Amino acid sequence: MSFIYEARITQFSKELKKYKVASRNFGLARLIIFILTAVGVYFYWEQTIPIAAFILGGGGLFFRVVILNATADLKIAYLSALVTLNETEKKALIGEYQNQENGNEFIFPGHEYSHDFDLFGVKSFFSKFNRTVSIQGRAKLASWLTIPNLNGEEIVQKQNAVR
Repeated sequence: MSFIYEARITQFSKELKKYKVASRNFGLARLIIFILTAVGVYFYWEQTIPIAAFILGGGGLFFRVVILNATADLKIAYLSALVTLNETEKKALIGEYQNQENGNEFIFPGHEYSHDFDLFGVKSFFSKFNRTVSIQGRAKLASWLTIPNLNGEEIVQKQNAVR
């Protein structure tokens, strides 16, 4: 099963490398456009129409490249997160991953079974199963573990929503 994660890591890493090169090239293009626009304005300082053409053309092109660079940077962040996610899941699959978020704040001594099943704490079910990224998500997962839903229709709806 880890071969799936390996393939995804390889795929996302190749894309990430491509976007990093593109981002670097966009940065270089911005610099060149800025310098050429400034040089054009300098040499045609006394003439209004060429200066306007250099400023409008160079400025428009500069901002277009800025937008392309920002888009590439967003894609870099997205692909980096996907690589990290797949590396984490690969480690979890072979038992090398231990989530630092162990859910100690959700331990309730009066609960019927949470201590018997080691739902929360170090090396607990929560620490192995938790992949949430927000406080609200962690609280929701903890509530699902401690207060299970016994309504069959709602369970089927949630299963269908995930599919």
